[in-house]
Amino acid sequence: MSVLVGQTVAVACTLTLVLVLVLRSSPRLRAAACVLCLVILTVTLTVGVSQALSSVRTLLPTVLFLAASMVLADLCAREGMFVFLGDLPARGGSATAYGMLLVVVAVSVATTTMLGLDATVLMLTPVVFHAAAARNRPVDPYLHATVHMANSGSLLLPVSNLTNLLAFGLSGVSFAGYVGMAAFPWAVGVVAETLALARPLHPSSSAYADGGVERCRCPTYDTSICAGRAACC
Repeated sequence: MSVLVGQTVAVACTLTLVLVLVLRSSPRLRAAACVLCLVILTVTLTVGVSQALSSVRTLLPTVLFLAASMVLADLCAREGMFVFLGDLPARGGSATAYGMLLVVVAVSVATTTMLGLDATVLMLTPVVFHAAAARNRPVDPYLHATVHMANSGSLLLPVSNLTNLLAFGLSGVSFAGYVGMAAFPWAVGVVAETLALARPLHPSSSAYADGGVERCRCPTYDTSICAGRAACC
């Protein structure tokens, strides 16, 4: 098979998978689409069987780790960890718009570092939205902060996003060495984006009216398992 035909088949399979994901299809359909594309690539010799098996062996530990991280994040969500984190802007130190933004940034960075980018985007963002809306605050600045910090905050640890994991596996450096190299760009990214996000806010505006919203108790079980995950890293 010519290189052009092989590349065409590969691009078609990639676009098919993207379309299946964008349409928010069922998990079974997404899995079936992945298997079908793999079969097509293998049968058409675009990807050899040995090459496919080698890629599976290389990526399997990373995929399993990500799956375990998402299970852990789901357990934290069920126990109320994200609701508790989303309630933190209601506490002391966030009486102004700047103060609330700093709390949201800190919570987002901590969640991303401990549980990964996906957990922040999928589970913390809706909670931040609810916390801001329930207190009659404009939600956009705080949603932007959460999503931006899910990206910038994931630079520090190899386990914070998939790209880091793949780069870490190929780099050959130690865990501590990776953190040492990533610490400076991580800090610069977080600080720079925080300053950019704070610029449109009015410094004297109060963060919200509490409105009697019940504050949440910190789920100690989830705090312990998050600490355990950090220790294992």
